[in-house]
Amino acid sequence: MEHLTCSTAKWLDKPQDARIRAILVNKWVPYTLAQQVLKFLAFLQTHPSSSRMPNLMLVEDTGNGKTHLLEHYVKTCYSVHQQSTAGEFKQHQPVLYVCAPHIPDVQLFYSFILEKLHVPVALGARTKMRLQLVGDLLHDVGVRMLIVDEIQHVLAGSPMKQREVLNMLKLLANTVCIPLVFAGIRTANHVIQHDDQLKSRFERIELPAWSMDEEYLRLLDSLEQLLPLRFPSHLSEPQLASKLLALSKNTIGGLVNVLKRLAVNAVESNEERISLKQIKRLESTPMAFWISVDYELRVNS
Repeated sequence: MEHLTCSTAKWLDKPQDARIRAILVNKWVPYTLAQQVLKFLAFLQTHPSSSRMPNLMLVEDTGNGKTHLLEHYVKTCYSVHQQSTAGEFKQHQPVLYVCAPHIPDVQLFYSFILEKLHVPVALGARTKMRLQLVGDLLHDVGVRMLIVDEIQHVLAGSPMKQREVLNMLKLLANTVCIPLVFAGIRTANHVIQHDDQLKSRFERIELPAWSMDEEYLRLLDSLEQLLPLRFPSHLSEPQLASKLLALSKNTIGGLVNVLKRLAVNAVESNEERISLKQIKRLESTPMAFWISVDYELRVNS
């Protein structure tokens, strides 16, 4: 089973349902740009406090993996509980990850942050009191970086609402002296373009659409090693790789989703490999039906 990692090959002896669940579980596959983003996030997190902290704007085409990348980074900086000199255990959370609310509202933003910090606060609490509370909590739990995903949601409000939210985030970051990481789809660039202070302090990294290059082919080889199929699929062969790129709409999220569906079908049909022949047979069928109804019934029962 040279086409599989050792841990993946172990699933071949499991029942079919277990193998299918192993296929559907999200997996982290490193690639060059993702590794560079992770290194820059680590640089931001360890940057000494200063009056002018560096920040990051991470943008992508929809489905190109930014949220999965950020969640992977946050998991590597998981919350721990450390014992203080007084003998008490204190939460330590070096990275705080939140999603921007769909409605750009300062109070709601504070509520999202407090919820992530496991602190329930009434919605009616005054904004000034919340700023002090959130700032104190971020300091107390050792937060060294604030990540705000789906930052493009800020654009859903009026210019005044947008300024209020951005001013709150700037004030919060300056109060605790931590870097900000904004992430979103391409329109997220508009969030900071009218604020000269923010624009000058943000590095910008884009996760571009994938193309038929060596990096994409290496990604296919890495993904194939994580799919517990008995026979090699040779995903990086030109014809198959090109077809998968088109089906995925040039995004890593789309690619992973397509490969999961194809791999499940390969297990159910006993073909045990992903092939052009299999794809052509399924192309006329909506992707939602690539996984059999029979499997769904067995799982639900």
